[in-house]
Amino acid sequence: MRRRVLLIVPGGFSLDDMEETYGAINIEVKPIMGVPSLAEDAYGLAQIASKILNVLKGMSKIYDAIVISCFEDLGLDLPKRLGVPVIGLGEASIISGALHGRRFSVLVPNQYIASLLYRRILERGLAPALASIRVVKPSNRDLFSALLLESKRAVEEDGAQAIVLGHPAWRRYSEELRESMGIPIIEPLSTALSLLEAILRRKGGENA
Repeated sequence: MRRRVLLIVPGGFSLDDMEETYGAINIEVKPIMGVPSLAEDAYGLAQIASKILNVLKGMSKIYDAIVISCFEDLGLDLPKRLGVPVIGLGEASIISGALHGRRFSVLVPNQYIASLLYRRILERGLAPALASIRVVKPSNRDLFSALLLESKRAVEEDGAQAIVLGHPAWRRYSEELRESMGIPIIEPLSTALSLLEAILRRKGGENA
């Protein structure tokens, strides 16, 4: 039986390459306009969290689970509020990073997200597996070149054995980075969907 999953995308950035199905999951994408696609500060984070809460009212009765295309921790405790599994990209990715290699590095788009993420990693007890969190600054380089540069620095300078991409829009570069680096490149959206599929399969077995 296929499960209905809502994928919430703050900022409404394009996910044109997103498949409508993923394993046993049917995915419905809900863009949220009028908020930034990523938080630059606490005010931006509060904007995103507030809009997501408004959108989600009553939706837990329609969907089997929800994925939020945010790397930031919104601090909303949504599974308890909604009564269905809710996964954010950051949570799924740092867990996967710790499993893929003995040490992992995360590439993020700004320092604010880096600080939020580091706190989350400490809270989850994953700090021993963290090699570094690096802020990607394209400056005069194109984005792929900037991602590749920081990935190489993470491996050579920080001892990373896996790289987590800390922005959902960077998923388009994951395969090329994987080919260039020769190590696991953790793309957050597919990682979250894989984890969610496993959770729903287990939940279905428990309810059988």
